[in-house]
Amino acid sequence: MKRRRPLWQSALLGPAVVGGWLVFTPAALWAIDTTPPTAPGQPIETASGSGPDVDYIYTLQGVFVVSWTAATDPESAITAYELQEKKTTTGTWTTLSSTLTTTQFQVTNQLSNTQYFYHVRAKNAAGLWGAWSADSDGVLIDGTPPSAVTVTDDGNYTNSTTSLHATWTASSDAESGITDYQYVIRQDSTLGTIIVPQTSAGLVTQVTRTGLALTNGKTYYIGVSPVNGAGRSAIMNYSNGITVDTVAPTVTISAPANGVIVSGTSVSVNATVVENNSMGTVQFKLDGANLGALDATSPYSVTWDTTTASNGSHTLTAIAQDSAGNIATSAPITVTVNNAAADTTLPTGTVTINGGAASTNTTAATLTLSATDNSGSVAQMQFSNDGTTYSAVEAYATSKTWTLATGDGTKTVYAKFKDAAGNWSTAATDTIVLDTTPPTISAQTASGITSSAASITWTTSESATSQVEYGTTASYGQTTALDSTLTTSHIVALSTLSAGTLYHYRARSKDALGNERLGADATFTTTLPADITPPTGSLTINGGAASTRNTAVTLTLSATDDRGTVAQMRFSNDGTTYTTAEAYATSKTWTLNTGDGAKTISVKFADPAGNWSTPVSATITLDTTPPTINFTSPTDGQVIVAP
Repeated sequence: MKRRRPLWQSALLGPAVVGGWLVFTPAALWAIDTTPPTAPGQPIETASGSGPDVDYIYTLQGVFVVSWTAATDPESAITAYELQEKKTTTGTWTTLSSTLTTTQFQVTNQLSNTQYFYHVRAKNAAGLWGAWSADSDGVLIDGTPPSAVTVTDDGNYTNSTTSLHATWTASSDAESGITDYQYVIRQDSTLGTIIVPQTSAGLVTQVTRTGLALTNGKTYYIGVSPVNGAGRSAIMNYSNGITVDTVAPTVTISAPANGVIVSGTSVSVNATVVENNSMGTVQFKLDGANLGALDATSPYSVTWDTTTASNGSHTLTAIAQDSAGNIATSAPITVTVNNAAADTTLPTGTVTINGGAASTNTTAATLTLSATDNSGSVAQMQFSNDGTTYSAVEAYATSKTWTLATGDGTKTVYAKFKDAAGNWSTAATDTIVLDTTPPTISAQTASGITSSAASITWTTSESATSQVEYGTTASYGQTTALDSTLTTSHIVALSTLSAGTLYHYRARSKDALGNERLGADATFTTTLPADITPPTGSLTINGGAASTRNTAVTLTLSATDDRGTVAQMRFSNDGTTYTTAEAYATSKTWTLNTGDGAKTISVKFADPAGNWSTPVSATITLDTTPPTINFTSPTDGQVIVAP
């Protein structure tokens, strides 16, 4: 690049005469700079002002440093920089400062999850601004941590003391993506001793760490934390722990016994396993080859069809592998297979439910069994309520407790028998009617009620027994003798009842199978005997006064009856002629016969049965005549002289 030659200008001081010459002296000289400075270098964003350019930054206050390489100006040097910022690629440029004298600027308080871009230009001493730099490639303020992961190790146990393996779910970060997975290994707990410090696994979602020195019986936890592009980590989640187990189980074959002779299609081969932690599988071997599939469920066994092996000596072993992968092999046992000609004849048999009873009211039943086989031995049996799904095979016996299918109706039980050769019989069957529903009771009525007896009648939906509970409360307290005759029409007589008493009663009936129904509570009242006892009573006139001067008097009445009620009364002034009967009351207004003298009033009382009492009387003296006055002095016509 060719440098422009500066233009020089001068300022002259006033003239002076020197040696006859007029001389001007310059006061100062300066350069004229018309060239702007160069553009600064493209800005970069860093976390601290040093280090490489970053596209994502995570800081608590959104703080980072924008840096650029200096612009140049050979004439008048750089005196200032102007730095501008915009949010997102489509934002508007905003000046942060136009007086910067360094090539760095610390940005603060930026918004989380927002991308920022920067460019810069320089100004020289002549005041000329240069061109803008290229825009920075931008920085995203990532304030959100990545999603946590779920860590899974290789089960509950491992037999390795030198390596551990784990996988984890992928993390995500919408702002800056995932740049690394950090893992750590601890012993005893997720807060326990650190075996492997925090280590990068890169971007894979699994790790196999080798070269470890793990301890038998200890549990190890693998924790993983994802890191995003801004360097922010998620919470570290741990696996549920894996325990080191280097101790193999012990296994022995418990059946058949060593040295026995075996035959048939269903010889049980059983193994007993002792394991210190968690058992896995057992594989049985016949002469070194697998016998059946892996058995993962205790008790461990396999059924051996010896007809598939040649007659003669054979070796059985069992290989046990625990959950940690430790393997042990049992001591071998030797058995001799001796199968005669095939037995293809099926056993035959019978089944009888509840001794041949026609019906029952419970699903619990007793089966009586009988079976024979041409070989002379019946080995096993099984049962079904539907002829399709059978119970587990069990040893043959002549009796079996069985549960019938629920629901009233005819029930069929199926029984099959197996001989030693494995031949199953066709199903033998028997039926029984299951009836668990008690009879219904209707038309329960009390009739023929007297003072000491009543008849209770009712009907039932099926033939049943007859019995009645009764008493003076709803708790009853008395029960008639059971009439075991089975009938649908019932009548029971009640006797020695108390007269005039309310009785509660209900019927009881059991069908032939003992299903019992109780009737609803009902009542009746016994009658009273004929009432022939009249009431008794008393009468008082004017509250018991001895005399009166008025014929109008008030009668006070009191009467009782052995049945508790007095119904009527009537009155007489002469003991012969009585008034018309009226309702009983305790007070009555009455008019005496005229004429002074003793007056007697009679009253009779009647109960509801019409029994009239004997007359009850009371007496009072009627005196309506005033007294007579006779003067004895002075006499009639006598002249009285004043003293």
